[in-house]
Amino acid sequence: KELQELVINRVNSVERTARIIKRRTKLAAYVLAAVGLLGYTAQNNGWKDIPSAEYDTVFQSPLEK
Repeated sequence: KELQELVINRVNSVERTARIIKRRTKLAAYVLAAVGLLGYTAQNNGWKDIPSAEYDTVFQSPLEK
């Protein structure tokens, strides 16, 4: 009897955890989408005013240096 209750409690807590994780994942997806959208609009509105030469040195691979 006690074992059965223990198992049921364990299953319930697992389900609850799964629900919380699912909710968090959804939230994380929304946040990522929002950040991506912000970055995209920022780029299109000319926020990347770094001259391309300067840009290249900042993002140069170690091999090119």
